[in-house]
Amino acid sequence: MSQTIRMTIQYIDGTSQTFEWEPDPTQDESATRLSRLQKNLHEEYVLLETGDQFVIIPKQNIKTITVNVVPPQLPPSTIRGVRLVDA
Repeated sequence: MSQTIRMTIQYIDGTSQTFEWEPDPTQDESATRLSRLQKNLHEEYVLLETGDQFVIIPKQNIKTITVNVVPPQLPPSTIRGVRLVDA
């Protein structure tokens, strides 16, 4: 059973939005996630289809993006095993 994917976008104005979706069971999700992640790192916008809307978010408005599911493969420059420590 696949875990629901949840993505939270923190904007530079201090607001945030959370989006969630179910993994596509017809695709190899680990390969698909890595491929999408690598493509999105070089795109100017985050593009989301919400069923009834097409959402375009300019990356210059984004402070951070957090996703609750870590793909088994990540870009080689990823630092693994990190713990978030709040100041």
